[in-house]
Amino acid sequence: MRKAETHLEHLAITRTTVTSLADRLPAAAPDLPEHPDYPRILAASNHATGPIRAKDVCQALGHEMLPKNVRSPSRTPSTAYQLRWHKPHNPCSGFGVKAR
Repeated sequence: MRKAETHLEHLAITRTTVTSLADRLPAAAPDLPEHPDYPRILAASNHATGPIRAKDVCQALGHEMLPKNVRSPSRTPSTAYQLRWHKPHNPCSGFGVKAR
């Protein structure tokens, strides 16, 4: 019996929360952006059967995919290495303490 009363109390709290949030919703739906590519981007995402990449959207919009503009995920670690992101951070370096 106590479980049922607790469950009923939780439902009452949930109802209060949901109705208070519903009062905050706008009366009308927000306006869609007026850019001409917006419907085409939505169509590309709606036709996708899995995750969609920026490259897929660009192809759907008819943009030319030049090698200089397309970054291969396989190049990412080497780029990070070239930028020296691989160096370990020594939090004591500013205090005259050498790293081991």
